[in-house]
Order: sequence, then structure tokens, then C-alpha cells
Amino acid sequence: MSAATLIYNLFPPLFGTIPRWEEHLDRIADMGFTWIFLNPISTPGLSGSLYAVKDYYAINPLFLPKKAEDPEKALIHFLKAAERRKLKVMLDLVINHTAIDSPLTVQHPEWYAKDEKGRIKNPSCIDPADATKVTVWGDLAELEYLPPPDPEGLLHYWDQVISYYLRLGFAGFRADAAYKIPGDFWARLIQEAHSLAPEVKFFAETLGCRLKELEQLSSAGFDFIYNSSKWWDFQKDWCLEQYNHFRHLAPSISFPETHDTDRLAYDSGGNIRAARQRYLFAAFFSTGLMIPSGFEFGFKKRLN
Repeated sequence: MSAATLIYNLFPPLFGTIPRWEEHLDRIADMGFTWIFLNPISTPGLSGSLYAVKDYYAINPLFLPKKAEDPEKALIHFLKAAERRKLKVMLDLVINHTAIDSPLTVQHPEWYAKDEKGRIKNPSCIDPADATKVTVWGDLAELEYLPPPDPEGLLHYWDQVISYYLRLGFAGFRADAAYKIPGDFWARLIQEAHSLAPEVKFFAETLGCRLKELEQLSSAGFDFIYNSSKWWDFQKDWCLEQYNHFRHLAPSISFPETHDTDRLAYDSGGNIRAARQRYLFAAFFSTGLMIPSGFEFGFKKRLN
């Protein structure tokens, strides 16, 4: 019988350098988690945002070992330490955009979406709780996938990035804003990854997407998708309808809070019963469960 999919989001800036991440592995394993999810660890652009990746092959200076240790070796050491505790590690895979100051914007400007003035476009997303609220990220450059101007070049580039992290020892990838990329493009990427590591898992982050955007991922081959049950009021029909509509795509993952939301302890005024209820509901509602760093302690400050 395979292990349950219980995910602990180890938010790197909260924990410091890579060697310090290892100090928490026993605690995470003792709580019963089977996966660790790392937000982007690559070198960011000028904004410093983890999700504004500038160099996919370099480690964010915030996480580098303080000694003169090779960061790659430190990362491999962490992954092996996790494996010894039966913890698999997934990495946030951000391929729908790059940092606006990424060298790729100069090396391959044809890969990027353009606005009406021909400038590289900034990506945006809607609030899953209120579709009228749109956030635009000025520090990001949106890649063009509908359709990609150079599908083979873009595909080869991401194949190489995924292969690099598989060789280091990662066991899975969380696809950030997976719905912004065509399902057939994902299918080719996932197929190539499986040829290198048959057991690798792909998790689709789909929060805030429209129904058609999620439906088009049916051909992608994701192992899990994230659902929106965190926002359900237990009264309206949308959550159950959404669940029934998309359960054929892949098993889903629930969570009481994420690195992008307010803390449940903050919203509830530190109500422990509310935290327990939401945790139990997430575990009951979905095949998989995730909590971010600090939920177990009732932290109130947002991770982002």
C-alpha cells in the first residue's frame, strides 16, 4: 500500500540556509508527513520574490550554506537526509513566467507574451474568492503558451530544468499556475520526466483558474490537483459541484491555509478548535492534505 499524500510546505525563507532545513526533518516526519514541498529555491530577480525566477540553475543566495560548501552538494545532502526519513521532496516549478530581468528575456524574447505595444507582458491572476479582483505582477515576464511561438525550444529548455532537479534527487514538482499552460504541453513534459524517473509525481496548482482552464488539463497527466475547499462556507453548492466535476482529472489536495493566504489562526483569533476543524475537513475532503510551515504552531503572520 502506498503512503498517504501528506504534504508539509517548508517555506525556505522561514528556515534559513539549506543545512538548517535538515534540523526540522525529524519533526516533520514525526508528525506523519510523507512529502515536503519547497517553494522556489532558484536565484530571483531584482524584486527578490521567490516566484520571480531569474536563474533556474542557481540557488537563491538566502539559502546558501554559510561555509564555503557547494550549494548543490548541500541540497543533495538535504534530499538524502529527507529520503532516509521516508520523506519525498517536491519543488515548486514555475514555468508560466520568469523574472522580468531574467536573461531569457534577452536570449529568447520570442518565448514571451507581448502587450498591445509589443512589450513583454506582465502576468496576472484572479482572486478565487472574488473574480473581480485581479492582481498584476510587474516584476514578472509572462511566457507565451497559447500557442507557444517556439514550442520545441521552450519544451527542450524546461525538459533540461526538470532533468537537472531530478538528478539532484527531487521526487516531484508542484506546477505553479498549471492552468496557464496547455495540457498537451504539460503532457510532453511529464512524459519526458517519467522516462528519466518513472516514480516522479506532478501536482497541479490551479487556484483561481476558470473551469475551461482546468478542463483543458485533462490530457496533461497530473497525479494531483489542488482544490479550493479552503474557501468553502459549508453552505453553498459550488465546492461539491467543483469536486464532482473535476475528480476525473486527478485526486485532489486540500489545505487549511497556504503561503499565499492569511493564517487561519489570524482569521479565527487563535481559535484552536477552528484550526482542528479545518485541518480535519481538509483531510476528509481530499485524497491529499497540505499545511504550510507554522500552521502546527498557530502562527499568525503570513508567510509571504
